[in-house]
Amino acid sequence: MILEEFTNLMSLFIENDFPVREIPILFIFSMRVQISEITSDKHYNMLFPEFLEAFCRVIDKSCPIPPNESYVINIKFIFFIFIYLSIYLLIILFLFNLSFKIQFIG
Repeated sequence: MILEEFTNLMSLFIENDFPVREIPILFIFSMRVQISEITSDKHYNMLFPEFLEAFCRVIDKSCPIPPNESYVINIKFIFFIFIYLSIYLLIILFLFNLSFKIQFIG
């Protein structure tokens, strides 16, 4: 996921008073250090663990829990995380199953 996609996605979850200039900063803070930024473009693309960290940073910065108010859970947020994690786990299970079969065939 690149910065533009991440910014568009975060605009669905954050309030209007959240400063948009913070999203690229949180995106960069969540990225892992790359060995060679000159020869590859890995520092532009975010992996899933980096996405989770950036997502949590944005949500944490955008809506802290007020001290004396009840906390309302955003259903869209929970549904999105559930679907994204489910797809990610299915891909991992598929690749693990495929590699397991290849070991016994070869």
